[in-house]
Amino acid sequence: MMRDLQILGKNVSFSADPSVSGINSNTLVIGGTGTGKTMSIEEPELIHTYDRSVIVTMTKQKLVRRYSQMFASRGYEIKVLNFADPSSSTCSFDPMHYLHSDSDIRNLASTIVKCDSYGNKNIDPYWDNAAISLLSSLIALVRYGTKKPNFTDVLDLFHHMESNVDDYGISSSNINHMFTHLASIDPDNYALHGWKAYNNLSVRTASCVFSVMAAAMENVFTPEIEQIIKIERDIDFSDLGKKRTALFIITSPFSVAMNHFVSILYSTAFKELFEYAETMDNGILPVPVHVFCDDFATGAPIDRFPEYISIFREKGVSVTILCQSESQLKSLYDENGATTIINNCDTYVYLGGMDLQSARSVSERMNIPLEDVLYMPVGQIFICRRGMRPIKTVRYDIQSNTVYRALIEEIG
Repeated sequence: MMRDLQILGKNVSFSADPSVSGINSNTLVIGGTGTGKTMSIEEPELIHTYDRSVIVTMTKQKLVRRYSQMFASRGYEIKVLNFADPSSSTCSFDPMHYLHSDSDIRNLASTIVKCDSYGNKNIDPYWDNAAISLLSSLIALVRYGTKKPNFTDVLDLFHHMESNVDDYGISSSNINHMFTHLASIDPDNYALHGWKAYNNLSVRTASCVFSVMAAAMENVFTPEIEQIIKIERDIDFSDLGKKRTALFIITSPFSVAMNHFVSILYSTAFKELFEYAETMDNGILPVPVHVFCDDFATGAPIDRFPEYISIFREKGVSVTILCQSESQLKSLYDENGATTIINNCDTYVYLGGMDLQSARSVSERMNIPLEDVLYMPVGQIFICRRGMRPIKTVRYDIQSNTVYRALIEEIG
């Protein structure tokens, strides 16, 4: 039985072990800026984690130092992926190294392209699909045509790719000979399908498709991201399911590109953990993995996350989602996606805020007047948990925690 606890408020704690609680350990925390989501929910749960592996995204390196040392003292293996300062990372993430099939190639290309277009709900899907097909061909060409493929090879191929139009108005690419060579070796290779489709487009259409792909690539892969990819210490996500491991991901609150790339990392991590769980007789990770997603709805969407969260419990994965409002969540994942995410969190914590949609939702969940939610005192919180009556209490005072005080005195 795990010793890990969910600390939700003053005198309110529960086992983080689903076999004990009888419900999943996914928690949705809603609260406006300054309501204490990190200090009253995330940090207390980190302090009370002993048996699960964790993936934690943070923007403050001080917090990473604090909790990485704490977990190290508990026998955890510590991994740090620092997008703000790549040189201080202890591991790297190259998405090319997690591709096991043609389907994985397509999914990666889709995630990259959709990172750039997620905010535009009215875009014609043709352009995204065509760009995904083209990018899939480039990734596959590198994967199947290079001895030690890295995503930097894909970026180099992309940066040097040019198209020319001959006297007859026919477009040809300066990398076409590479696909011709691949076709002579493996005529049914996956890389050839998307490339043939691209080559059959009119010059103007092909130019537009390339522009869509280029916009996505340039928005996601900044020089800092390329530096992370080049570090030759790829993280094996299955390690988190084998032994107690704490993976800290440090991002910048000002870099949209980092948010895009982190969403790719999360999508890859979930897929790798699920696949490792499937190798177990019971289909569950030997060591549970809990993911802390701070500022969840201010970045880029995690591809297929509503689908993934639906099967977290059966694989031994759980998540704490911290975001400012339900409206924010729905703007990122649309109405259906956000509803699926909310419905798969058996614990819902509300710390206050100015979002009317969130307040109405909490009013209905708590069965109290809307004005009681809108005008709730600062520091008060509402907790809704499946299988029990709603709870009205106040935030957990982390300053009174002896472990926290010791960490502050020792590390800061």
